[in-house]
Amino acid sequence: MTLTIELALSLMTALLAVGGSAFGIIKWVLAELGKRDRATEELRRSLEAHKLYAAEHFATTGELAMALGKVEAAIERLSLRLDELLLNRQQNSK
Repeated sequence: MTLTIELALSLMTALLAVGGSAFGIIKWVLAELGKRDRATEELRRSLEAHKLYAAEHFATTGELAMALGKVEAAIERLSLRLDELLLNRQQNSK
C-alpha cells in the first residue's frame, strides 16, 4: 500500500475530526468541573453564613443547661412552698 495524497488527506481529516471531538469533550468536561467548583464554593459560603447565624441567634449547650438549672430550682422552691402551705393547712384544721 502506497501513501497517496488522497490517503494522507483522508487520514489527516479523520485525525482532525477525532481531535476536534476530543477537544470538544475535554472543553465540556472542564466547563462542568468549573460549574461544580462554583457550586461547591457557593455551598461553602452558605454553610459559613448559616454557622454564623446560628452562633448569633441560638443558645449554646452551656446556656441551656444554666437556664434549665434555674427552672429546676424555681420548681423546687415552688414545691417546698406548696408543701409548707399544705402542712400549715393540715395543722390548722386539727
